[in-house]
Amino acid sequence: TEIYTLSLHDALPIFFIKSVKLLFKKQFASQSLDTQLNLLAQGEAMLAASEPRQPSAIAVLYPPGVSHDFTKCMIRKMGSLLNQAFENYDPVNELTAQQFTASSDVTSIHNDLKAYFHRGGRAVIFDGMDKLTREEHLNILHAFTDNFRAPEKRATFFFLLAVPQRVHETRLRAQEWKYEHGGDIAYQLLDSAWKHVVSDDKRPAIIARVSPTVIMLQEGDQCWN
Repeated sequence: TEIYTLSLHDALPIFFIKSVKLLFKKQFASQSLDTQLNLLAQGEAMLAASEPRQPSAIAVLYPPGVSHDFTKCMIRKMGSLLNQAFENYDPVNELTAQQFTASSDVTSIHNDLKAYFHRGGRAVIFDGMDKLTREEHLNILHAFTDNFRAPEKRATFFFLLAVPQRVHETRLRAQEWKYEHGGDIAYQLLDSAWKHVVSDDKRPAIIARVSPTVIMLQEGDQCWN
């Protein structure tokens, strides 16, 4: 009889996959299969045996019918599962646009994120990134999601992005509130938000870094701790 022992890198993805599927079944049944599959794919990439080429970055689009509180609660749960897969039980690191604005020195934000990763944290939520008003703030997003310079590549960044009513209605009328249009919608919102923050030649690269994967939340679920 041969005895097989699961390696750490075999066990981590199994834990994450089972936990996410159970969470979607119990709490997030209204969310689309595309959302679940995208979250699973990004998580598995981070948990793979070989180091990822770059961190995972996921733009989370939530329409007017999905509350900000629900969005944060759901994504916080996803981040917690990623941290737990690495046996880290610290709270998910959460940053808001207000924190960026209040900080006179972006180096402190940069150092705080590096310290979080050093302690074993793996998930970060950026809330309201479309509200950032300084190019140096956008450069932090770019640096931490870059495939060359990122301080921690086994990391997942969730960028929460509220979809305005007019954009949502326009896309619904055009039958474009679908996953195949998620990237276009994220680009539209961020390009408009950052038009006067960063130059036209730099803006597309930053948008591409923070939204290579897009998930689109649906109404109908509740989130509880």
